[in-house]
Amino acid sequence: MNINSPFEVRTYIATTSSAPIINSNTFHQQYQHTMSFNYIFQQNGHNVHPYYLPLDPNPNDLALATNRFLAYNGWTRTILIRDTSTFYTKFASGLRSSIGLHVKLDDKLRDPQMFENVADVMHSDIRVILVACGNVMAKRVIEQARRANLMDGRWIWILVESAFTSDISHPKKDENQQFPAGILGIKLRKTHLDKVSVRSAVLFFASSINRRLDGGPWTQDVDNRNYTLPVSCFFGPEDKREEFAKFIHKTMLDHRLHNTTTHPPKPTFDIYNLVPRSNHPLPHHVMPHVRKVKPDQLVWKRIGNVTGGRVSLEAVLWPGRHHVGPSKRGRERYRVATAFAPPFVMPATRVENQSCLLGLPCLQVRTHSKTELSRLFADFRGQRVLEGTEYNVSCCAGISMDLMQSLAEDLHFSFDLYLVADGFFGTKRGGKWNGLTRDIASGAAHMTFTAFSLTSERSRAIDYSVPFHHSGVSCLTFTREREVPLSAFLVPFR
Repeated sequence: MNINSPFEVRTYIATTSSAPIINSNTFHQQYQHTMSFNYIFQQNGHNVHPYYLPLDPNPNDLALATNRFLAYNGWTRTILIRDTSTFYTKFASGLRSSIGLHVKLDDKLRDPQMFENVADVMHSDIRVILVACGNVMAKRVIEQARRANLMDGRWIWILVESAFTSDISHPKKDENQQFPAGILGIKLRKTHLDKVSVRSAVLFFASSINRRLDGGPWTQDVDNRNYTLPVSCFFGPEDKREEFAKFIHKTMLDHRLHNTTTHPPKPTFDIYNLVPRSNHPLPHHVMPHVRKVKPDQLVWKRIGNVTGGRVSLEAVLWPGRHHVGPSKRGRERYRVATAFAPPFVMPATRVENQSCLLGLPCLQVRTHSKTELSRLFADFRGQRVLEGTEYNVSCCAGISMDLMQSLAEDLHFSFDLYLVADGFFGTKRGGKWNGLTRDIASGAAHMTFTAFSLTSERSRAIDYSVPFHHSGVSCLTFTREREVPLSAFLVPFR
């Protein structure tokens, strides 16, 4: 039999002997640089005999450490962007109380769909973002976040486990350069096999057995106590040995859940900060070969750790290369559609320095797509390379614009303003809406500010606020038809 890894060894032994096995892969030095935490978890959960008991940290340990790190910094709510793997699904369950916005990404998502999901983050007032996925997907997330201007220093980004690298001490060439300076990471510190870890495992096993064998159901049976059939690698285990294995395995599982005094040492999760080599000399605990990088390169610097209930943290270089972190809570941002309706919304003058002499800047677009609108506003807030080709900037002023500004200040939100593509307010034709009603109903716009008349048909498709203006204009018609006499022109003179 060809056995190539500890995973195959433990599976073979457990299968042929029905003997419960206690194992910890994080202690195996040979695999320190090739196994990530979530890979170990996956191996512990698949193709293993049912009597195998891993003592490695699990996703709940990672979630607990992450929660303590967040609480230490006063970050009570976070945005979680994760993949759909079993590991990070369990991790998300442990973070449930801290998650304010949950974004699930599938590996098969194309860039436009991923951009739409990532861009939704900017509409939240939460400023802490956790990325829990594989390294390849994390790079895609960061790339789409750059396109959405989410890397401008107003958000705190934390990469979890394999999201930023599979191995801190042996990064691949230019791997770190794909992430921005100031980003944070949290990762399990892999420990080596030593006397403490071995002693802890032995004490755990001994205390589990002593807790259940004395006076337990198994020892009360004389045949069970005298059972000594040796193990055979050629024949499967007998029923008696199978029954004993189930009993021991259940005993250890129960003991692990309800007893912490003999459990292996608590795992340590290190906190890293991606910093430029030239600006931040690295301390002695950084690997020697990392010191040889070029001055303009970025390297992961260990700045603290979470061990049990204790959190330690040094100075952090924040996104945007600032030494002061962004606000813990920002303003929610909404897309606001409008249409010209003087004096509520009317065009205003845009001066030479690209600012509005009166009113607010608003984009003239040619799309009703939510994804395209997100992309255009990201460009407008950034380098504006698409201005003049995919959108134009004009100015909107009027009563509705003044009202929107006042509400934004009072309710503490920001907005992106645009003129609806077709200029209509909303008419249903062929079962489909156009104009403002279409954009609001589809989610392309979150709200609209203009002289938007309330009709029964529109109110079934979208929600209205309480009317803020009554025009007083009415239209009267005569519903009964009758013949018009030749002398009708004399009626006003009667």
